[in-house]
Amino acid sequence: MRTPRSRREPKTAPRETTGRWTGLLPFAVLLGVLVVTASALVVRQRALRVESANEEASAVSVFVELLSNSAFRIGDDVSEVESTARWLQVHFAGQGGTDSAPTADEVRAFMTDTGAAERLVGLLDVVVTTDVVSSGGEGVSFTHGDPSGESTLTASVEIGSPSGQTSRIDLVFRASAVLTEPTSGFVTGATPAPGEALQPLPSVERLPDNALGGRVVVELFDHPYAIEARTRAGFVREPSRRELAVIVAVGAMLAVVAFAVAHTLVRARTRALELVAVADAARDASNRRFRASFEHAPIGMAELSADGRLIEANAALATQSGRSRADLVGVLLDDVVHPQDRIDHEREMQALLSGERDAIQAELRYLRPDNTEAWIAESVSAVPNADGAPRTFLVQAQDITARRRAAWELARQAMHDELTGLPNRALFLNRLKHALERARRSETLLAVMFIDVDRFKLVNDSLGHEQGDRFLMEVSRRIGTAVRGGDTVARFGGDEFVVLCEEVTGASEAMAVAQRIQSELNRPLELAGSNVHATASIGITLNQHGDDSADSLLRDADAAMYRAKDGGRNRTEVFDAAMRTSVVERMVIESDLRHALANGEIVMHYQAIVDPLTHLPVGYEALMRWHHPTRGLLTPGAFLDVASNAGMIERIDSYALQQTCRQIAEWSQRFPAARHLYVATNWSARDLSRFVQQVDQVLSDTRIDPEQLVVEVTETFLLADSDASIEAIAQLKALGVSVAIDDFGTGYSSLSYLTQFDIDHLKIDKSFVDRLPDDHATAAVISAISDMAHVLGIKVVAEGVETDEQFDALLALGAPRLQGYRFAKPRPADEITAQLAERFDPIRLRQVAAPILKRHQIDEAPVSPFVTS
Repeated sequence: MRTPRSRREPKTAPRETTGRWTGLLPFAVLLGVLVVTASALVVRQRALRVESANEEASAVSVFVELLSNSAFRIGDDVSEVESTARWLQVHFAGQGGTDSAPTADEVRAFMTDTGAAERLVGLLDVVVTTDVVSSGGEGVSFTHGDPSGESTLTASVEIGSPSGQTSRIDLVFRASAVLTEPTSGFVTGATPAPGEALQPLPSVERLPDNALGGRVVVELFDHPYAIEARTRAGFVREPSRRELAVIVAVGAMLAVVAFAVAHTLVRARTRALELVAVADAARDASNRRFRASFEHAPIGMAELSADGRLIEANAALATQSGRSRADLVGVLLDDVVHPQDRIDHEREMQALLSGERDAIQAELRYLRPDNTEAWIAESVSAVPNADGAPRTFLVQAQDITARRRAAWELARQAMHDELTGLPNRALFLNRLKHALERARRSETLLAVMFIDVDRFKLVNDSLGHEQGDRFLMEVSRRIGTAVRGGDTVARFGGDEFVVLCEEVTGASEAMAVAQRIQSELNRPLELAGSNVHATASIGITLNQHGDDSADSLLRDADAAMYRAKDGGRNRTEVFDAAMRTSVVERMVIESDLRHALANGEIVMHYQAIVDPLTHLPVGYEALMRWHHPTRGLLTPGAFLDVASNAGMIERIDSYALQQTCRQIAEWSQRFPAARHLYVATNWSARDLSRFVQQVDQVLSDTRIDPEQLVVEVTETFLLADSDASIEAIAQLKALGVSVAIDDFGTGYSSLSYLTQFDIDHLKIDKSFVDRLPDDHATAAVISAISDMAHVLGIKVVAEGVETDEQFDALLALGAPRLQGYRFAKPRPADEITAQLAERFDPIRLRQVAAPILKRHQIDEAPVSPFVTS
């Protein structure tokens, strides 16, 4: 994969050469500043000289212009000029006023004459106050001197130069300058007329003493005078010490600052180069790590071009896509995606490539060339490029096929039965809800069948759980074979199956499907070398009401199934209005039952278990009754099934246990002689181990003799989990509590099971007693049970004895204990208390015992007066 541009090394010059000269930079800067300072001094000096020269020339030129153009111009003040001229003429003409040239002495005398000087000042004042002077000084001052042996009169005039500086010009009148005839190089002229300009001075020139100046010869009234204008020697300027000091100080300061700045820059650049080197090394290491990570990453990685094509891919992505790395180069990423996922992926990629999004994520499938699929968690993100190059994109793809399969398996397990693979309750309800919606839209009928396999406990307990599982799997297969194509078969648990049939014409079509199911199940099934015949009770309901819901249909089908079971099993019942009334009735009972325990509406009645010889009670069975506020006294058959389906049976059983033990404690305290009597209580809940804990707790709370308590459990209940039942019975026996099997003969157990359970009592079900005395086979079974129980030390109780004929038959068969309406109905505790009080009165006992025994010996067996019917 190409390293992203942001990771690539920039193009730079070799840093070794740069670093070599970097250290010399401060010194080079210092030297440069010093050179610049020296040059500034030279330049400044030259500039001053040039400036001085320019100012000299300007000053002299101005003054020469002054002299030539204005000095002796006959202007407004003609009288002054003429007066001065005449004075000069008279003075120089001597006393006699001749025209001869003055002598040297005369000139010297004139030059030293204060009055003459004052007259000349007036003339020169006129000169310097003309408009030609751009800026003047403070007037004209005169000095007398005798340089070089000559009498001179020097006029010093301040002249403003064009540069703004003030220059001083000396105008020197020398006695020797008074000539009698013109001198070469000088211009002479006649006395000017008023308004006539004098002759201009010659060009300014450098004089022998290095001054600038010029000379003009004028004639005033026929006498030539030489006037010389020159600069003083000091006018040529040189830089002052202060100026030199300032230049040197500024130069030194600039040198220090420049050196410090240069040194700082050098250090900063050196540090920057070091940091760049470190960054380069880190970047190189990062690039190597990135390359290694890219090559050996466990997830798929690739780089895409700006148009979505693969530039490079690692080995993991090649494996995921089923292609070689070379084959992937240049391929559009969309072409690797499964066609069913491609449309959405193309839309997302277009948003990414166009810059609308910076990254996309999705879970999708890659389709390999061999048509196998791989589920991928894909992430594609843009890689920014700072240098303006086209964007590239980084692909990261993680294979989540195993996770998806695990999720599918979990979903399947959550929605399917583990044993049979059929849909479970949750999935069936979901399908039923959707089917109801379709049926409402299309105005069609659907049917729900609730199937309960008859006597499955017999198979499971007699042949074992493994064979029981095989049995259920075969049942599910046969049900699936019998239904129509498109029908849904589900297992709700245990031996309960449910079928959904959509678009049926009516109940008759649903009945036809149920009959096929019955026929399939009735065929022999070989299990463990034996042929087993399965039957089922089936309840059917149809969506004949517009407000039908999935739950209501299941409830109705379940009610119809129970009607089929009550009708003798292996039957099919269709839910009708009467059943709906029954269902509503059950719902009302369930609602009322939830308040019954709290309101004290559940009470215990006690039915006597008698000795057939004495007709005296040897014990009692505690039976629940419900004092319903509107329905009156209800027997367990009216509400125990509802309690069991509502999950309330354990609470009711616990309540019955506590009430029974409290009653035993009360009777034992009042009638110590009756402590040999026992009271049996029923346990219907599934969790027998928890019941053992409750028995232990109640015995501890009531402190009764454990031998006075008998726990009755049904045969079917014991066989549901024989191992757990054996352990629970052993724990109860360890507490001193006796155990009885209730309703023996209604289940599927054989007499051999009696040897496995350490029980104390065996209660023959009323269904056997009802067939006496006419059914000899039943009589033989009862006789066999009694004989075997006697051998095992188990006490037998025949339930449901209602007639004298049944009593006589059981007596002849050797049944040791009897229970039924023939002897006593269940009575409230206070009535039993009254009977016990009467029975265990010693005087009353002696009075009635002898006649009863005598009548029994002559084969008469009236009902005991102590047992009321």
